[in-house]
Amino acid sequence: MFEFLKNLFAPEPEPKHEPITITNELGEFSFDGLYAYTYSGETNVPCINGKGNIYADVECDDKETLSADKGFEKLSEVLKNLSEWDERLKKIALDFALENYLLDDGTLEIWGNTDPGDDDYDDCITQEDFLKRLSIDYVHVYSDGRLGFNIDLDGMYTDHGLEVEIDKDGNVVDCYLEG
Repeated sequence: MFEFLKNLFAPEPEPKHEPITITNELGEFSFDGLYAYTYSGETNVPCINGKGNIYADVECDDKETLSADKGFEKLSEVLKNLSEWDERLKKIALDFALENYLLDDGTLEIWGNTDPGDDDYDDCITQEDFLKRLSIDYVHVYSDGRLGFNIDLDGMYTDHGLEVEIDKDGNVVDCYLEG
């Protein structure tokens, strides 16, 4: 009956593996060995909007050896082609916004842009201005070749980001607000 309390106050699990840090041309990535078979870190590549660098998670290709060579190779391809990805993901984001937030006058509804008491408060934005405020800030490389991107929405939807999932063939699988 009280099994959930026992689990709630259970000690932290022991890491499955020792922590590992990989430093390569893309940045520094850490594997904590505790939960996921994933290397996480900040890349050396700045976000296109200039707000810091892109963060990335790269899943292990092989859980026995903890290698992630294929994943880092895929991340390298994404970062080398960041402008193309940025353009493509902005189109996907705009399509999402048009489907969900299009107003009668052709602008997009936004929420969380500023405080309604501010003189600069806007509850809508032009499609052009919407696109200018978007930037990739996170990439997740899955072991099966899928990609996940987080698009920074620059506060247009409070603290939400736009998550875009791409299958190994480059097709959009899902697109949704997250946060």
